[in-house]
Amino acid sequence: MTGSESKDTTKIVSFNGDDAKWREWSVKAKAVGAKKGWLKMLEKDHAIDKTKVDTDTMKLVQLNDDANHFLTMSCTDKAFPYVENGGGNAYKAWASLLARYNEVDVTDLTELHKEFNICKMKNYSDDPNLWFMELEFLKTRITFSVLGKSISRK
Repeated sequence: MTGSESKDTTKIVSFNGDDAKWREWSVKAKAVGAKKGWLKMLEKDHAIDKTKVDTDTMKLVQLNDDANHFLTMSCTDKAFPYVENGGGNAYKAWASLLARYNEVDVTDLTELHKEFNICKMKNYSDDPNLWFMELEFLKTRITFSVLGKSISRK
């Protein structure tokens, strides 16, 4: 490998569509996106005119491709069709995943209340701060769902 070449050694964490894994995976995906510079492609739909060949357009095309590559390679099983529906547009793929895994409906609200009420430390030697953080997260999800806003699932 020469000095101008670099090897991408980012480990791709897979997401198979398990609701319980969404929260962790989505945070990790955004962290990778921020580190690699393509997070903005997930947060805003950039109208990319692929017929243009100027530097800014080419940069957006590359960032979209990188983001879409990450999503495609990391989503498997039940999550993969949501990325595939994006048609190569990273924003649309991410929006599709968010619509499926971030939305909270009335049944989820009931389930959230149940989760909150039964949330307890699993072992007396566990770190109580982790338990408090989980309670706070559940409380925030309940509040946001009542207000009609969205926050990441478990």
